[in-house]
Amino acid sequence: MGTRGVYGRTGPPPEPAALSRRKGNPAKKAIREAPDPGALTTGPAPPGLIGDHGRREWCRIVPILLAVRILTDADLAALAHYCASYDLWCRVQEQLNSTSVLSAGQGGVLVPNPLVRMARDAAKQCLDFAREFGLTPCARARLAGGVSGGGNSRDLEDVEEAEYFDT
Repeated sequence: MGTRGVYGRTGPPPEPAALSRRKGNPAKKAIREAPDPGALTTGPAPPGLIGDHGRREWCRIVPILLAVRILTDADLAALAHYCASYDLWCRVQEQLNSTSVLSAGQGGVLVPNPLVRMARDAAKQCLDFAREFGLTPCARARLAGGVSGGGNSRDLEDVEEAEYFDT
């Protein structure tokens, strides 16, 4: 996710073409049109490999993404990865909640519980995928002018009202 470590892709991500047109184009530079694979109108079932927490997240987030016409067939694998990382975060966090954040290492020295790192890594991965779908405040601000509601009364601000970590 993001642009770290990818050669030739530095700086902020490009603006959606609709947002560029809305802002105006005083420099008269060519506006790059992104390919439009066509937004889905109905939500597919969650993949079978995703655990219970991930399935609930899939069922919660797919209607939101459909309402803002941001979900396409090309996005389903990334969405599955988002839900799988969310599921992993939930499962690790549940285990971490029932134990200590410190554990005894060699010689009885207290060291951070390995679950802490696993939870942090899963949360970071989940957040990276969430940004790709415009599910964070900053990502929504970047996409807000570029996503057409297609006549739908629901808008990106509704995503903010949803409970993100409903388990």
